[in-house]
Amino acid sequence: MIIIASSKKWFINKITKNEINSKFEIISEKEDLNIENLKSIDPKYIFFPHWNWKVPSNIYENFKCVLFHIAPLPEGRGGSPIQNLILRKHSVVPLNAIQMVEEIDAGPVYLSKNLDLSGKLSEIFERATPIIISMINEILEHEPNPKPQKGIPTYFRRRTNIDNELPIDNEDLHHLYDFIRMLDDDEYPKPYLDIGVYRIFFYSAEIKNSEIMSHVKITKKLN
Repeated sequence: MIIIASSKKWFINKITKNEINSKFEIISEKEDLNIENLKSIDPKYIFFPHWNWKVPSNIYENFKCVLFHIAPLPEGRGGSPIQNLILRKHSVVPLNAIQMVEEIDAGPVYLSKNLDLSGKLSEIFERATPIIISMINEILEHEPNPKPQKGIPTYFRRRTNIDNELPIDNEDLHHLYDFIRMLDDDEYPKPYLDIGVYRIFFYSAEIKNSEIMSHVKITKKLN
């Protein structure tokens, strides 16, 4: 038995019992990830494809916890890795399965596989899902020993909704396109632009012939 802990639907809505080579339970709520519940299940591994909250130390100290992080570690530890990497013009990056430890994203690495960062965020998640499934199965089958990260770590700051205002003072049209696509998933706040009393949200953007075509949603700003 294993546990898959994911606070986002992009992964858990895509997996089936036939794809994971083990019986598994899904935990998606913070309050359900507690030591009493986990001891009653007694999982061999707990896999974290995407988890929004800090995991208590008594969990990763008592169970094998494997988190998935997209970045060329040790560069790019921390929050919002996909968005931070796209803004830094990365196109293909490692998707890592790493052992959970106290320091954020600092644990030894079980496996790494390349992930293409082209397209909108939902498409990146679609490509990541089968890669994560294959990594889970590989860890279950071979039980590899994780290897320490090597190099000088750098850290990303987790982005918030305040950071999602379109950078219209940037003259690089591709940067504007990247800014829209890196947030283009139903579970993420859309990039926006404020004009007067209105807030305009952008999604489903395409860039062609030095032009960006995008869907928009217009609402009144909240006071």
